[in-house]
Amino acid sequence: MKRLISVKGDRGIEWLREGDAWPAGEDPELRARLAESGALSTGRSGRLHIRFVGIIVFNERTLVALPKIRNATSNIDTHRQVTRAMRHYAKWCPNYHEPSPFLNDRPERGTISGLAAAEWLIEDFNANGLLRRTETSHEMSGNGSTDWRRTVENIDPVMSRGRPVYLETITKRSEQDHRNFATRLHLFLLEKLSAEYGPLLDLEPVLLDHEPVERLQALPSVEECESQLAIEQRRTYSQRGIELLAMMLATVQAIEIETAHGLALYGTSSFYNVWEQACKSAFKDEVGSWLPHIPKPIWTAADGSKNDQGTFIPDLVAPISNEELLIGDAKYYRLSFSPTLMGNPGVNDVAKQIWYKQHLQGIAEESGYAVVQNAFLFPSDVKDVQLLGGVELPEGGERVDAIALPFLKTLAVYTHDILHDPEDWRARVAMILNDAG
Repeated sequence: MKRLISVKGDRGIEWLREGDAWPAGEDPELRARLAESGALSTGRSGRLHIRFVGIIVFNERTLVALPKIRNATSNIDTHRQVTRAMRHYAKWCPNYHEPSPFLNDRPERGTISGLAAAEWLIEDFNANGLLRRTETSHEMSGNGSTDWRRTVENIDPVMSRGRPVYLETITKRSEQDHRNFATRLHLFLLEKLSAEYGPLLDLEPVLLDHEPVERLQALPSVEECESQLAIEQRRTYSQRGIELLAMMLATVQAIEIETAHGLALYGTSSFYNVWEQACKSAFKDEVGSWLPHIPKPIWTAADGSKNDQGTFIPDLVAPISNEELLIGDAKYYRLSFSPTLMGNPGVNDVAKQIWYKQHLQGIAEESGYAVVQNAFLFPSDVKDVQLLGGVELPEGGERVDAIALPFLKTLAVYTHDILHDPEDWRARVAMILNDAG
């Protein structure tokens, strides 16, 4: 593992790649922690392999596990795009996907990731600013506004022509409370976490040197934060304030846990879910309108009663021309035909795609699509969509094509980092499939 860039001080990034074997001589404590978290698992060879994409912070070390798809782009630029894709996925993860605990920034879902919390706090600050509280003081005939209720209740007026005249009034003045615990904790977390994790998360550090807020010298204990923030929560009514206070407490709890373990993670062991959503976005998936035509298994009991259950759902269905419909299956695999076939989908995947076509062919023809195309969509280090090959079941029978999509470009489309018209890729796929015959 090679240190390439500085992240904070002399801390560099050690680059890993998902799917690679874990170095035999590595720190046994780190190995044990990662295996316990599920970021490492035993491969067919009996060795531990990396089953994680994302950031690993262990004590004073920073490691980044890149996706298994190799490309010519620099490690740091690949990491930035992948991080943005995982961030987008965490926000828009479909309900039928099991969310990664290492991307969790929602306390109601359980323990959050300290790195994910840092990301949430930075983005919330960029949108809403520092949490502020005001302190109201009262004085006699001061420069503030008159508090007539207090004045009438506490000061005797002088009667003039039958009307009360107040020679003195009680005035009130509101100022920002620079010693408020919640404000001080918010500032502490922003400065600490953005400095440590901001560069890793592709987010700008938060600089608050200009704020006159009284600084905390160290992170308070979980118990103190629970007590102090409970007071704040009882007098907070805005939705943003409620969410922010809950996140601050969850962040302190996460930091305590991660400090005790010496390990913080941000990422996922299911990057294939991110790839699936990226493919859907790139082709503007329309599978929802085709689902009613995919049958469900019907179970019949001995007494004749029937029950249906869930069914397979294609990753994407989209028209690629006026006469052609594409059924796509996003495959986060490293497909290779030479020198030997490797990284290919199994026979069940092939059969499932053919089954989809059988049940959508009729309604597709009724809808004006004379041709239904079937394809696996693989990430690859290519500049444009291209054909890799295909598989037939049986030979000479139904065909499922293998199409390569530009990996980082597809992720950039998903995160809206580049302009993209789905019709362009639809037309490109139609062209290469028709050329292949």
